[in-house]
Amino acid sequence: MSGVQVIDEYTLQIRLNRPIGYFLQELTYPVAFVVDREQIESNPRDWTRRPVGTGPFRLKTLNPLEEIVLIRNDRYHLGVASLEEVVFELGGGSLVTRFENDEIHIGGVPSIELAAVRSGDSPLSDEYRPALQLALGYIAMNLNKAPFDDPLVRQALALSIDREAVNEVLLFDAWRVADGILPPEMPGYDAEAVTSYPYDPARAVELLSQSTYAGNVPRIVLSYGGGGGDPPDILQAFQQQWQDNLGIEIELQAVETAAYLRELDRGTFQMVSAGWIADYPDPEDFVGKLFESTSTLNRIGYANAEVDALIRQAAVERDQELRYRLYREAEQLVIDDAAIIPTFWPVDHLLVRNCVQNWPDLGTVVPKFRYIEIDPSKD
Repeated sequence: MSGVQVIDEYTLQIRLNRPIGYFLQELTYPVAFVVDREQIESNPRDWTRRPVGTGPFRLKTLNPLEEIVLIRNDRYHLGVASLEEVVFELGGGSLVTRFENDEIHIGGVPSIELAAVRSGDSPLSDEYRPALQLALGYIAMNLNKAPFDDPLVRQALALSIDREAVNEVLLFDAWRVADGILPPEMPGYDAEAVTSYPYDPARAVELLSQSTYAGNVPRIVLSYGGGGGDPPDILQAFQQQWQDNLGIEIELQAVETAAYLRELDRGTFQMVSAGWIADYPDPEDFVGKLFESTSTLNRIGYANAEVDALIRQAAVERDQELRYRLYREAEQLVIDDAAIIPTFWPVDHLLVRNCVQNWPDLGTVVPKFRYIEIDPSKD
């Protein structure tokens, strides 16, 4: 790879052809990890079943859909982990019941029990740990297809869904209404600098009446990944609100997961329920990856020259605070264009046994078990 040089057995040197303000953050993404070339070349299909790595744990057992077992790596270069073993049980069963029976250290709180756990009225309240995710749920519209080529239609749809009510009634207030694209835990987030469209049905009707599709909105299909059965409650609620507030009938269509992903990659969808989880903690991973016009992950056909200029300036800017401000300006322009409709910032509601010490509340999927210790005296 051009620009990458092996200095010695433990050192790589990477030369960049331009400043990249988010480069160190990008190296925390697993695709940037160093792996054993000889192993991969000798077994390209199945090397992950017994990978040679340099982390605090080694893979002991991998049974897909059943169990993953990690054991301590006694040669880990930053010091031996306290845990001897980490077991991921991938099968079914009630996490709350298993947690209460002392069968697992980490469990989850069902939405229906969340209020009692949060208020302190549950015996599980003392072990409750909300994990705020660096993630976003949103409704994506294909800007190359009618009626989403008209920003007034997109803005009307954004103004006519009551996300607060959906979160409170259907989700038991489990998530956070997304008032923008970047989650609050993202570096550079500023609640005062960016805001999304509020619930305003009257304004929505006004904008729709001014659009090129006033009185003649074509058939709209909102696709979502999944199998048969009823559509998700959240989408049914949005569907009803669009019908009630705008008189627009939107058809909900389940698409098998592989086909759904193909539709996204090819840009053949009309409207989809989508989401994004941070690969690394920098605004570029949301604003740049999803909305820069030449990005391969810009699947909605969004192109705004001003947004592109801000993103490209931010990418090479060395002043961190200025970088963040540039991304916020770009983010607000994307919101104003209603390129997507942000819906919720997800939250994982966890139960963590008191004996689990140093559990980090992280919003990304990063290695964290090297920090954890088990203190039986605190259980």
